[in-house]
Amino acid sequence: MQKVFASNDLNPRDRFDYWMDAVGRNCLEVDSRLNQEQEFTARIQGAVRAASVLSIFELSNCDVMRGKPQVTRSANDNVLITLQLGGAVEAIDGDHEETLRPGEIWIIDSAQPCTHKNVRCESIVLSLPRGLLECRLGHLAFLSHRKIQADAPSTRLAATLLKSLPACFVSADAATMAQVQDTLFDLLTVGYLGEEHSCAATRNYARLAARFRLKSTVETHLFDSRLRPADFAQKAGIGARHANSILAADGTSLERYVFARRLERSRAVLDNRALDFRSLSEIAYSNGFASLAHFSRRFKQAYGLTPSEYRHRRGD
Repeated sequence: MQKVFASNDLNPRDRFDYWMDAVGRNCLEVDSRLNQEQEFTARIQGAVRAASVLSIFELSNCDVMRGKPQVTRSANDNVLITLQLGGAVEAIDGDHEETLRPGEIWIIDSAQPCTHKNVRCESIVLSLPRGLLECRLGHLAFLSHRKIQADAPSTRLAATLLKSLPACFVSADAATMAQVQDTLFDLLTVGYLGEEHSCAATRNYARLAARFRLKSTVETHLFDSRLRPADFAQKAGIGARHANSILAADGTSLERYVFARRLERSRAVLDNRALDFRSLSEIAYSNGFASLAHFSRRFKQAYGLTPSEYRHRRGD
């Protein structure tokens, strides 16, 4: 997750004006009103993946308004799935008023004017193309700013899924992210449209959450050559047998998956001319191979060339 804006980087008297110029008008297409009684603070982190955007917002001491002029000017027609982590936000959407508290989730339709009265807000926001949600939930205008309560089972599961996204939103493979998205939609459908979907959604979520956690753990610890496949499963809180069962659906095992990812990352380094200064030994060790010989043997088995031959041929 990259930092988009942080008020602490600025002089206190310049923070709100910079927020309005750099973020409010140019990025979010909103207007804001400052509460003069307290100090304004804001911090945004974000990551982009295809047409989706994941953000972590920390914002306090201002109201945020999105009126018809902002809606008309904006080219963004995405829908926002918002999980409140801290503080509280009072939303006014036409005649409807709602207060979002920690643990609750709501959908925000960017095509609808609204006002957020912000006391102190910390939230995770997933921005997705409208069509992805409308094919499950129908027209979203009537759902905008209608929350799912924190104590609902589907909300707790969806919240866990949303909280896990910042760690691997960009790095997770496309198939995993597609399943994450489908499961999140299942859980939202349960929360908004009824419990008849709950059993299937919960079963799908449990397996997907384990798969997502396992692959994230592999990416995090891939460099450590001391870890055996069972160690990756243990760190993910999953039994080795269950981990292999999960990955069998992808036609692989935990051991094969770990070495495939190590080889893919190593190959990406070899493909990058800007990284030609890195020695083969350094590439091997930094990607979890115990020795250059082991790396070369595995690489040739996978790609038909040794790393040295691969780099040399790429240079031709």
